[in-house]
Amino acid sequence: MEYFLYYMYLIPLFFSAVFSIKAFVQKWPRPFRYFSIFLLLTLVVEVFAILWKWGLCKTAYWNYSTSNLWIYNAFLPLRYLLLLAFFHGIITLPRVRQAMRFVAAPFLIFAAINYFFIQTPHRVSTYTIICCSTLTILACLAFFFGTLRGKDLGDMRKSSEVWIWLGTLLYHAGTLPLFIFFDYLIREHYSWALAYFHINDALNIIMSLSYLISFLCRPYSPK
Repeated sequence: MEYFLYYMYLIPLFFSAVFSIKAFVQKWPRPFRYFSIFLLLTLVVEVFAILWKWGLCKTAYWNYSTSNLWIYNAFLPLRYLLLLAFFHGIITLPRVRQAMRFVAAPFLIFAAINYFFIQTPHRVSTYTIICCSTLTILACLAFFFGTLRGKDLGDMRKSSEVWIWLGTLLYHAGTLPLFIFFDYLIREHYSWALAYFHINDALNIIMSLSYLISFLCRPYSPK
Protein backbone atom coordinates (compact mmCIF):
# COMPACT_ATOMS: atom_id res chain seq x y z
CA MET A 1 0.00 0.00 0.00
CA GLU A 2 2.84 2.37 0.86
CA TYR A 3 4.49 1.81 -2.53
CA PHE A 4 1.16 2.43 -4.29
CA LEU A 5 0.71 5.78 -2.55
CA TYR A 6 4.30 6.74 -3.33
CA TYR A 7 3.91 6.04 -7.05
CA MET A 8 0.25 7.05 -7.36
CA TYR A 9 1.25 10.25 -9.18
CA LEU A 10 2.23 8.08 -12.16
CA ILE A 11 -1.42 7.29 -12.90
CA PRO A 12 -2.58 10.83 -13.78
CA LEU A 13 0.82 11.51 -15.36
CA PHE A 14 0.43 8.49 -17.63
CA PHE A 15 -3.08 9.44 -18.76
CA SER A 16 -2.17 13.10 -19.25
CA ALA A 17 0.81 12.06 -21.40
CA VAL A 18 -1.32 9.66 -23.46
CA PHE A 19 -4.13 12.18 -23.98
CA SER A 20 -1.60 14.86 -24.89
CA ILE A 21 -0.80 12.95 -28.10
CA LYS A 22 -4.05 14.38 -29.49
CA ALA A 23 -2.13 17.66 -29.83
CA PHE A 24 -0.26 16.02 -32.71
CA VAL A 25 -3.15 13.94 -34.07
CA GLN A 26 -5.58 16.88 -34.16
CA LYS A 27 -2.90 19.41 -35.15
CA TRP A 28 -3.21 21.64 -32.10
CA PRO A 29 -1.11 24.84 -32.02
CA ARG A 30 2.64 24.35 -31.66
CA PRO A 31 2.89 25.25 -27.93
CA PHE A 32 0.68 22.26 -27.07
CA ARG A 33 2.89 19.97 -29.09
CA TYR A 34 5.85 21.22 -27.06
CA PHE A 35 3.86 20.51 -23.93
CA SER A 36 2.96 17.02 -25.13
CA ILE A 37 6.67 16.29 -25.65
CA PHE A 38 7.29 17.65 -22.15
CA LEU A 39 4.73 15.25 -20.66
CA LEU A 40 5.93 12.24 -22.65
CA LEU A 41 9.55 12.95 -21.72
CA THR A 42 8.56 13.39 -18.07
CA LEU A 43 6.82 10.01 -18.10
CA VAL A 44 9.81 8.30 -19.74
CA VAL A 45 12.21 9.84 -17.21
CA GLU A 46 10.03 8.80 -14.28
CA VAL A 47 9.73 5.21 -15.52
CA PHE A 48 13.44 4.98 -16.32
CA ALA A 49 14.39 6.37 -12.89
CA ILE A 50 12.12 3.87 -11.13
CA LEU A 51 13.41 0.93 -13.16
CA TRP A 52 16.97 2.04 -12.47
CA LYS A 53 16.32 1.97 -8.74
CA TRP A 54 14.48 -1.36 -8.91
CA GLY A 55 17.33 -3.23 -10.59
CA LEU A 56 18.37 -1.69 -13.89
CA CYS A 57 21.42 -0.27 -12.12
CA LYS A 58 22.88 -3.76 -11.83
CA THR A 59 22.99 -5.98 -14.89
CA ALA A 60 25.40 -8.42 -16.51
CA TYR A 61 27.08 -5.47 -18.24
CA TRP A 62 27.33 -2.84 -15.47
CA ASN A 63 27.05 -2.39 -11.74
CA TYR A 64 26.20 1.09 -10.46
CA SER A 65 24.61 2.70 -7.44
CA THR A 66 20.84 2.48 -7.01
CA SER A 67 20.68 6.28 -6.74
CA ASN A 68 18.61 7.69 -9.59
CA LEU A 69 19.15 11.36 -8.85
CA TRP A 70 21.52 11.68 -11.81
CA ILE A 71 18.63 10.77 -14.13
CA TYR A 72 16.28 13.42 -12.77
CA ASN A 73 19.06 16.02 -12.67
CA ALA A 74 20.24 15.29 -16.22
CA PHE A 75 16.81 15.73 -17.83
CA LEU A 76 15.72 18.66 -15.66
CA PRO A 77 16.97 21.47 -17.97
CA LEU A 78 15.47 19.92 -21.13
CA ARG A 79 12.08 19.33 -19.50
CA TYR A 80 11.88 22.90 -18.23
CA LEU A 81 12.96 24.33 -21.57
CA LEU A 82 10.01 22.50 -23.15
CA LEU A 83 7.71 23.84 -20.43
CA LEU A 84 8.95 27.39 -20.96
CA ALA A 85 8.62 26.92 -24.72
CA PHE A 86 4.94 26.19 -24.14
CA PHE A 87 4.47 29.38 -22.12
CA HIS A 88 6.47 31.35 -24.66
CA GLY A 89 3.94 30.28 -27.26
CA ILE A 90 0.83 31.30 -25.30
CA ILE A 91 2.07 34.49 -23.60
CA THR A 92 0.93 37.59 -25.45
CA LEU A 93 3.31 40.12 -23.87
CA PRO A 94 6.14 40.84 -26.39
CA ARG A 95 8.73 41.93 -23.82
CA VAL A 96 8.17 38.82 -21.73
CA ARG A 97 8.55 36.59 -24.79
CA GLN A 98 11.79 38.37 -25.68
CA ALA A 99 13.09 38.00 -22.11
CA MET A 100 12.31 34.26 -22.16
CA ARG A 101 14.38 33.83 -25.33
CA PHE A 102 17.20 35.83 -23.76
CA VAL A 103 17.46 33.71 -20.58
CA ALA A 104 17.32 30.30 -22.32
CA ALA A 105 21.05 30.03 -23.11
CA PRO A 106 22.31 31.35 -19.71
CA PHE A 107 19.92 28.96 -17.99
CA LEU A 108 21.31 25.96 -19.90
CA ILE A 109 24.89 27.01 -19.15
CA PHE A 110 24.14 27.43 -15.44
CA ALA A 111 22.32 24.07 -15.28
CA ALA A 112 25.25 22.28 -16.95
CA ILE A 113 27.80 23.89 -14.60
CA ASN A 114 25.67 22.99 -11.59
CA TYR A 115 25.22 19.41 -12.79
CA PHE A 116 28.89 18.67 -13.45
CA PHE A 117 30.79 20.92 -11.02
CA ILE A 118 28.72 22.48 -8.20
CA GLN A 119 26.09 20.11 -6.82
CA THR A 120 27.15 17.20 -9.09
CA PRO A 121 24.82 14.53 -10.56
CA HIS A 122 24.24 12.54 -7.35
CA ARG A 123 22.85 15.38 -5.21
CA VAL A 124 19.47 17.04 -5.51
CA SER A 125 20.04 19.91 -7.95
CA THR A 126 18.26 22.44 -5.76
CA TYR A 127 19.96 25.42 -7.42
CA THR A 128 18.69 24.37 -10.84
CA ILE A 129 15.25 23.52 -9.47
CA ILE A 130 14.97 26.91 -7.75
CA CYS A 131 15.94 28.62 -10.99
CA CYS A 132 13.47 26.52 -13.00
CA SER A 133 10.61 27.06 -10.55
CA THR A 134 11.22 30.80 -10.36
CA LEU A 135 11.23 31.16 -14.15
CA THR A 136 8.11 29.00 -14.41
CA ILE A 137 6.21 31.02 -11.79
CA LEU A 138 7.15 34.25 -13.56
CA ALA A 139 5.93 32.77 -16.85
CA CYS A 140 2.66 31.78 -15.18
CA LEU A 141 2.19 35.32 -13.85
CA ALA A 142 2.95 36.79 -17.27
CA PHE A 143 0.34 34.55 -18.87
CA PHE A 144 -2.19 35.51 -16.19
CA PHE A 145 -1.73 39.26 -16.60
CA GLY A 146 -1.58 38.97 -20.37
CA THR A 147 -4.85 37.03 -20.36
CA LEU A 148 -6.54 39.65 -18.17
CA ARG A 149 -5.66 42.28 -20.77
CA GLY A 150 -7.47 40.32 -23.46
CA LYS A 151 -10.76 41.66 -24.73
CA ASP A 152 -12.60 38.35 -25.13
CA LEU A 153 -11.92 36.00 -22.23
CA GLY A 154 -14.72 33.57 -23.03
CA ASP A 155 -15.28 30.56 -20.78
CA MET A 156 -11.80 30.07 -19.37
CA ARG A 157 -12.90 26.96 -17.49
CA LYS A 158 -12.83 25.13 -20.82
CA SER A 159 -9.46 26.53 -21.85
CA SER A 160 -6.56 24.08 -22.10
CA GLU A 161 -4.07 26.89 -21.39
CA VAL A 162 -5.75 27.80 -18.12
CA TRP A 163 -5.72 24.24 -16.78
CA ILE A 164 -2.04 23.83 -17.64
CA TRP A 165 -1.32 27.24 -16.10
CA LEU A 166 -3.25 26.37 -12.92
CA GLY A 167 -1.56 23.02 -12.30
CA THR A 168 1.89 24.41 -13.07
CA LEU A 169 1.49 27.43 -10.81
CA LEU A 170 0.09 25.44 -7.88
CA TYR A 171 2.89 22.89 -8.00
CA HIS A 172 5.83 25.25 -8.39
CA ALA A 173 4.56 27.87 -5.96
CA GLY A 174 3.90 25.12 -3.41
CA THR A 175 7.23 23.30 -3.75
CA LEU A 176 9.59 26.23 -4.24
CA PRO A 177 9.96 26.85 -0.45
CA LEU A 178 10.98 23.20 0.03
CA PHE A 179 13.88 23.47 -2.38
CA ILE A 180 14.95 26.89 -1.11
CA PHE A 181 15.33 25.49 2.42
CA PHE A 182 16.07 21.90 1.36
CA ASP A 183 19.59 21.59 2.80
CA TYR A 184 18.55 23.28 6.06
CA LEU A 185 15.48 21.07 6.51
CA ILE A 186 17.39 17.87 5.77
CA ARG A 187 20.10 18.88 8.25
CA GLU A 188 18.07 20.43 11.08
CA HIS A 189 14.43 19.31 10.68
CA TYR A 190 14.40 16.03 8.83
CA SER A 191 10.83 15.19 9.89
CA TRP A 192 9.63 18.50 8.42
CA ALA A 193 11.38 17.68 5.16
CA LEU A 194 9.63 14.30 5.01
CA ALA A 195 6.27 15.97 5.66
CA TYR A 196 6.94 18.44 2.86
CA PHE A 197 7.73 15.58 0.49
CA HIS A 198 4.19 14.30 1.08
CA ILE A 199 2.90 17.76 0.16
CA ASN A 200 5.09 17.58 -2.95
CA ASP A 201 3.51 14.25 -3.91
CA ALA A 202 -0.01 15.64 -3.42
CA LEU A 203 0.77 18.74 -5.51
CA ASN A 204 2.30 16.50 -8.17
CA ILE A 205 -0.96 14.56 -8.43
CA ILE A 206 -3.01 17.77 -8.61
CA MET A 207 -0.73 19.12 -11.32
CA SER A 208 -0.98 15.94 -13.41
CA LEU A 209 -4.78 15.93 -13.04
CA SER A 210 -4.86 19.54 -14.26
CA TYR A 211 -2.77 18.53 -17.26
CA LEU A 212 -5.14 15.66 -17.99
CA ILE A 213 -8.16 17.98 -17.84
CA SER A 214 -6.40 20.41 -20.16
CA PHE A 215 -6.27 17.84 -22.95
CA LEU A 216 -9.94 17.06 -22.48
CA CYS A 217 -10.62 20.70 -23.38
CA ARG A 218 -9.61 22.73 -26.40
CA PRO A 219 -7.01 25.49 -26.85
CA TYR A 220 -8.46 28.94 -26.19
CA SER A 221 -6.21 31.08 -28.36
CA PRO A 222 -4.59 29.13 -31.22
CA LYS A 223 -1.46 30.64 -32.73
